[in-house]
Amino acid sequence: MMKISPESKNLIKLKAFSSVIDKTKPIVFTNEDSPQKKYFNSKESSLEVIFDGYTTLPPVYQAVYLDSLKKLFSDHFEEIVVNISKNKSDQPFREWLDSIDQRKVGYMISATHAFEECIHDLFDGWLSDEQRTGVKPPDHQTVSSLVRWGAPQDGPYTLPANPEFDTQLGIKMSVISMPPSYSKNIVLWGALAHETGHDIVHADDNLLGEIGDTVMKDILAHEDDPAIKGKQVVYNGRKIPLAKFASSYWKACIDETTCDVLGILNFGPAAAIALATLLIPIRGNELTTLNSVKDVHPIDALRIYLAADLVRELQDLDVTIANTWADSLLSITEKYIKNNDEFKLGIMQGGELLPVATIPFSGMRKTVGIVAQSIAFTNFKSLENHHLSEINTWSNEDEEITVKIANELLDGEEPSFLELYGKIVYPAHVVSGAIVACAQSAEVTTITNNSISWLNKSYDRNPVWAGFSILFRSDLYVHPLVPRYPVTKKETKK
Repeated sequence: MMKISPESKNLIKLKAFSSVIDKTKPIVFTNEDSPQKKYFNSKESSLEVIFDGYTTLPPVYQAVYLDSLKKLFSDHFEEIVVNISKNKSDQPFREWLDSIDQRKVGYMISATHAFEECIHDLFDGWLSDEQRTGVKPPDHQTVSSLVRWGAPQDGPYTLPANPEFDTQLGIKMSVISMPPSYSKNIVLWGALAHETGHDIVHADDNLLGEIGDTVMKDILAHEDDPAIKGKQVVYNGRKIPLAKFASSYWKACIDETTCDVLGILNFGPAAAIALATLLIPIRGNELTTLNSVKDVHPIDALRIYLAADLVRELQDLDVTIANTWADSLLSITEKYIKNNDEFKLGIMQGGELLPVATIPFSGMRKTVGIVAQSIAFTNFKSLENHHLSEINTWSNEDEEITVKIANELLDGEEPSFLELYGKIVYPAHVVSGAIVACAQSAEVTTITNNSISWLNKSYDRNPVWAGFSILFRSDLYVHPLVPRYPVTKKETKK
């Protein structure tokens, strides 16, 4: 069993986290935007971009994306223009065309290829045949998202492959956006683990509904827990049992909450560091305990508590490492949560949130661990009675590789490429190691540049981007007859 080393424990202390927050503030508040090309002046200009996609994108994107876009813009261009004018928004059409054109013209080409490789690896970790052993192939979104650089005011977001796009338009894949400024700070790329979660959780029919129902049931089953029993939420002047309120609240937030869980399972604790790094600057240097009653995201502080509770229970991670990481994440909450008396939900009034619900802090905090357990470790019928952490989870092996990468980056080096300790290095390892390294030294620029350089080399070696007719790199896997072949000298000793 892997044991935590003094070197690893030192990394987990995140001694430069405050400096990373300071360096992140100008990045999240910048006005830097991507070029706003005039795609919609004519049908010909729009179709020219789509036709470019047949030579720019790998073949796997033709049937699920390009063919449908070509038909849509050929047959309904006038309706698209009217729609844009009526809604005063060119979404989703700009995202679709940007995802092709930015690659074609080489816009921020190094960062774009690194961005794409990172997203592809995240999808690979959940949807590839190798990962889903014993689980049927996903019902939807069988290819990884394309990427684009978008408006700074929107932050990172996913334009999902929703049922309407699929059934009505035949567009079966999504586009993920980040502001251009995020290319300068690899820590913020950890948010991508959450964004890909939106497509992953919708890839299997009925999965999200099943997760929501399970969370409700499990919270209500704990209504007699001493931390919950007798506690009440005051909502619009009415008193509601905490268990009843919390079960409904978490179900209402289940999509975003599940994506947070998937991010931790895929990226490890680094996903939580990235989330905190994004939330704290835009909330006035704190983790808030107040949110809109209409927001489908959990309250900021609850999201970091969820990460800590989940990491503590990761069964494939040594318990000492898991507990050390969880305690380190909790240290972030201790520093940046200003009000630990209660959680509040409010409505917007005069540009401010007016609280309408007051939730006991300790009782709601107790529900977080229940939610983490329910989402990550419940066997779901829609996954053939497997749980999410069986498909993909953070393990001792991932942690070992990530620590090594973090140390290389802290030494000013580009990470080792092919193998570490005989293990394959994936983009998730490099981004996670980079996040840990930044939180240790705050040398954000150097660490980001070296990580992007590594991701570009990985992109160049990925058979999908080279045009192979496969969906994911790990679909090119083999089944050895004898494990650990050849036998080492150590194993032959008597």
